[in-house]
Amino acid sequence: MFPQERRSQHSLSGPVLKTTCDDELTVYFGGKEHSINEANEWRIMKVLAIPPETVSLRLRCKDVGGDRGLHASIRVPLVRKPILITDSSWVCSDVLEVGWRDPDFDDSLWGPAKVVDHEF
Repeated sequence: MFPQERRSQHSLSGPVLKTTCDDELTVYFGGKEHSINEANEWRIMKVLAIPPETVSLRLRCKDVGGDRGLHASIRVPLVRKPILITDSSWVCSDVLEVGWRDPDFDDSLWGPAKVVDHEF
């Protein structure tokens, strides 16, 4: 369970990304790094406004120990359930490839995310 949420200072009237990571999280909207402006704390879900011009979303979660990983969802106003949530349809890699955060990067050779069956 997530005892707290930290919201970005931008307007949250449009779609939002809700995410956390054990241990180090970096978010890229359309290839541009989005500052989280706080220490990475996996127990706190970050709520970030998704810029309207966003064409891709890339998340970097660096695990430095433990058994947890990345949890993320995209939500839109007035819709109860998330429209997108991390699952095995997401792809990932443990190799930091040049250009991976660019919107046109080909991630077709990456493998599916491993879904762990326990609460974050």
